[in-house]
Amino acid sequence: MEKPKIIENLTKEEAIRLHREMWDFIDKRTKELECDSRELRSDLKKEFLNGIGLEVYEIKNGCFLCEYSEQQSKKYLETSCCKFCPLDWCDGCDRKLFCNKSFACECNDFCALGDKGTYKMNWQRSDCKTIRDLKEKD
Repeated sequence: MEKPKIIENLTKEEAIRLHREMWDFIDKRTKELECDSRELRSDLKKEFLNGIGLEVYEIKNGCFLCEYSEQQSKKYLETSCCKFCPLDWCDGCDRKLFCNKSFACECNDFCALGDKGTYKMNWQRSDCKTIRDLKEKD
């Protein structure tokens, strides 16, 4: 893991790469610890960031996608940074962003996808590998 050269100008590619590295790390550590919870995921985000020389407060929400999105929203003078998230947290959802007036990565709605109902993506409870492998938006 290498520290981002200029966190103030995070590129889309760098944000996605670091997101994938972080969630791969979180996946491996939760398996090693045989435990998974919102609190542990938050602690593991901090551990990952510290490992690359950053503090959690230096990155919006401890998330490289949020940091990138925030930078883009400021660049384009937008009030909502979630629309600039480069990955699709709502893939397969019929209501897309802000269906529950929350962040796309914190959806709490139950969604019927195909024959089986599933909860939409939520960083606090969705499978770490699924989060790591989210598709890029078109």
